[in-house]
Amino acid sequence: MQKYYASLLLIPLFTFGAGCNESITDEPTNHVPDTTMDEGSAINVTADDKVTEEATMEITTSYTIEDVAAHNIKEDCWFVIDGKVYDVTDYDNHPDGDSAFDGCGLDATEMFNNVSKHGDKARGFLPNFEIGALK
Repeated sequence: MQKYYASLLLIPLFTFGAGCNESITDEPTNHVPDTTMDEGSAINVTADDKVTEEATMEITTSYTIEDVAAHNIKEDCWFVIDGKVYDVTDYDNHPDGDSAFDGCGLDATEMFNNVSKHGDKARGFLPNFEIGALK
């Protein structure tokens, strides 16, 4: 019988979060914990630590020119234009056929800009293939 009463005393601790500093609400929250910790410190999360769409959009994958250079054939083609990295491996609608793959593995900014046919229409296609930024 004593074990039964002891377990009843523990129920409120688990039910109310065992000392958790957050209040229980019906609203879902998206917390971002502070991951920088000093020895002996604890992570404190508050309702103000929400991830916003604006903050998420700032996260960008970046690649080195060496990363880009490793993708230098038509079957695996990345290139850089104006500091952005593009993967055009699956691009098969270029009006001049395989000339889209001439810049594979390179910073193709100058090459792209020197093609007189590349205007706003060509630049409009680029975001479809963007995978990150050049470091």
